[in-house]
Amino acid sequence: MKQKNSVWLVAAAALVLLLIVQFIQTRRYQAQTENFPDDSIVGQGRPVLVQITSASCIYCRRMMPTLTELARTHATHFAIALVSMDRQPQAGRKYEVQALPMQIFYDAQGKELSRHVGAMSREEILQQWRQAGVAVP
Repeated sequence: MKQKNSVWLVAAAALVLLLIVQFIQTRRYQAQTENFPDDSIVGQGRPVLVQITSASCIYCRRMMPTLTELARTHATHFAIALVSMDRQPQAGRKYEVQALPMQIFYDAQGKELSRHVGAMSREEILQQWRQAGVAVP
C-alpha cells in the first residue's frame, strides 16, 4: 500500500511541477509579446513580418527570443508584429490560420509576399526577406 501511495505522490508532484513550469513560461511569453506592435502597422511604409501566435503554442514561445533579437537588430529593414490568438481569436478567420505559429511577410505597401506555417530560425526569416527582395544583411 505504501508503494502505491508513493507512486501517486510522485505523479502528483510531477504534475504540479509541470504546471508551475507552464505558468512561468506563459508569463514570460506574455511579457515578451507586450514589446511588439500588432498588425495595424502593416502597409505603413516598411516591410512587416506578422507572426500569428498563442501562449499555449510551444513553438511560438520558442521563437520569441529570435523575434526579439530580429526586431532589435533589423528595425531599419523590417518590422515585426504579433497577432495573439489568445487576445484576438477572430484573427484565425481573418488570416485563415491553419496552424501555429504562422508568419506572414508583407511589403512596405501592405501586400502579402509569402506565408509560412511552423517555427522559423533567424536565418530562415532573413532568407525569406532576401527572396522577397528586401535588402537585409
